[in-house]
Amino acid sequence: MHSSLRMKRAAAVGAAAVLAASLAACGGDSGGSGGGGGGAGAEGQSFDWQYSNYLPPNSSLSTGIANYFDSIEEQGDITVEEFYQESLLSATDTLQGVAQGRADLGFMIALYYPGELPLSQVVGVPFQTDDAEAQVRAMNDLYENNEAFRAEYENQGVHVLSFVPLAPTMVATSEPLSGLDDFQGRQIRAVGLLSQAIEQTGASPVALSAPEIYESVERGVIDGFTSYPFDVAVANSLHEVAPNMTDPGTGLYNLGALVITKSLWDGLPEETRELMTEEIDQYVTDAIALLAEEEQNTCDTFLEAGGTPGVFPEADVEEFETMVGDSVLNAWREQATSAGVSADEVDGYLEDYQAALEQYSAESSYTPGLVACAERNGN
Repeated sequence: MHSSLRMKRAAAVGAAAVLAASLAACGGDSGGSGGGGGGAGAEGQSFDWQYSNYLPPNSSLSTGIANYFDSIEEQGDITVEEFYQESLLSATDTLQGVAQGRADLGFMIALYYPGELPLSQVVGVPFQTDDAEAQVRAMNDLYENNEAFRAEYENQGVHVLSFVPLAPTMVATSEPLSGLDDFQGRQIRAVGLLSQAIEQTGASPVALSAPEIYESVERGVIDGFTSYPFDVAVANSLHEVAPNMTDPGTGLYNLGALVITKSLWDGLPEETRELMTEEIDQYVTDAIALLAEEEQNTCDTFLEAGGTPGVFPEADVEEFETMVGDSVLNAWREQATSAGVSADEVDGYLEDYQAALEQYSAESSYTPGLVACAERNGN
């Protein structure tokens, strides 16, 4: 990472501290010489863009995207100014903010936009995959080849440069959770489609925002939480109140994306678009490696703090999957058609999604970090 960008990120972190009280966008047209779709692509044209990421700059996810920016800056006349921790756009405003040009680029997650991105919510259906690498490569493939999937982003005014690898969810509890029967009667924070699966175990899903989790577990308002990845939970010190973290086999539950304003993308010179696209495969490879490294470091921290990693027995996972059946998948179908996607498009997308997952899973070496941590701990 070159020194100028390190200095820029340090400045961005400072800006985040100063501006943390405001979750609104700060500053109108951010396109610089590339804003509003750029010029005609004349020789010597340069681009100055602003990027919004609601996460801290030192997470593996943030680092992977920042390294991607390094690569395009080094090869093209591009400067990306990075803003973190909601100092430019809030987590729930990133899709609209990038579409409107209040930021030129942004990291967003699909879970916040069920009405706008109905097909993307399929990642909330449990037991599809726990392979972060297979999912991100499958989604990039689908974005290129499935018209309905691509259109749901383009219709919102953004172009997806790449989807972003996220770790699977787990269940974290104050008391040990050894299997499916231990869900019975528990109050478990869960969001999205996953909450429907949790409810079928006999637990009561509780809708809470992420910042409410720590105090709610500490005070006994809830017994634990899901819809949260292992690495982020430990980074946010949630293991202090929920030291038992268990992989229940439900897999991935969310989808991240790096997006750019569509009108800006469409107006870029062809060589600039080609450069940015060609670097994506390397970005995905590097991002997966960073995620795996972060999960390994997370395991070290978790075990040193006295945490207990676990994995549901295979028989319990199979029983859980049988219990859920197609109920959550059908709920997703209903949500997608209610949002205006045709039944044929929904079924065609699901078929393409599952085929792509199968293809890329065969090529992936990713192991969920909590599963690896449990193996290390002899669980």
